Amino acid sequence: MDESDIKITATGLKYTAYDVKLSLAIENNSSQDLSFCSGTLGYNCNSVNGYMVDDGYLNADIAAGKKSNETVSFSVDELTLLGFSDIADIELGFSITDAKYKDYLLTGPRQLKTSIADGYSYETDTYRQAITNNVLDGTFGFTLNHDSEEVVFDQKGIRVVSQTLVTNSSEEQVLLVEVENTASDMVYMSVGNVSMNGLGVQSGTWSTDWISAEKRRIITMNLSNMLDGSYRTAFGLENIGQITYTLEPKGSPPHKDNNKIIVQSTARGRQPIYLRLPPSCT
Repeated sequence: MDESDIKITATGLKYTAYDVKLSLAIENNSSQDLSFCSGTLGYNCNSVNGYMVDDGYLNADIAAGKKSNETVSFSVDELTLLGFSDIADIELGFSITDAKYKDYLLTGPRQLKTSIADGYSYETDTYRQAITNNVLDGTFGFTLNHDSEEVVFDQKGIRVVSQTLVTNSSEEQVLLVEVENTASDMVYMSVGNVSMNGLGVQSGTWSTDWISAEKRRIITMNLSNMLDGSYRTAFGLENIGQITYTLEPKGSPPHKDNNKIIVQSTARGRQPIYLRLPPSCT
């Protein structure tokens, strides 16, 4: 990018055994001292190959008229879970503020293409391919408890296209929810109000994430963090037969009203989204 007296140039891409490092040269040609942030809780619209990622963290203070060489990193573990063996493009967004923490510039996602981008198939759901190819158990040592590709939510461009329940190496149960934004605008997604077998174990917001237009995000819900294992027996939750939660898309159009959207998989009533588990995995 090169605008508003700010210039950001990608200068190198390096692959290691543990992460992918993107080198950046950031020039602050303005008359103000500025702070540059990317991949933070407050502003993260970073993606790789069409999937939103939590990595790409940057927090740099650059004085007026100065230049700084910075590096952002992407975990190989996260990229492997998303099914990537190559990188076709990286999108980064920057929140730039002045010394009084007032917004100077919100860049939105800026795309960097690699040499394979023109021949890359963005239509392929590489995450689902990774699940099918047993990446979870083979690479991460997770136990796959249940996997569903039933579309349980499909409204206003937001689709929940798969839900996968796993047990990680720490014996924690984790629900992975694949959400697709087919709309033309970025959406701020809030997930929460989680119940197990009809009993509420978490109220309010569990997580909030940006999902850019035409992108996917894997939302992670650690169920073991919501209810300590010592209480599961007391509440009859040794075996989980159903998990419910709510989605709340916010932000830019088409969700101008910011109203909570809570819809069951049949889309006929206003009930929580659910994942019903077969007896074999409870």
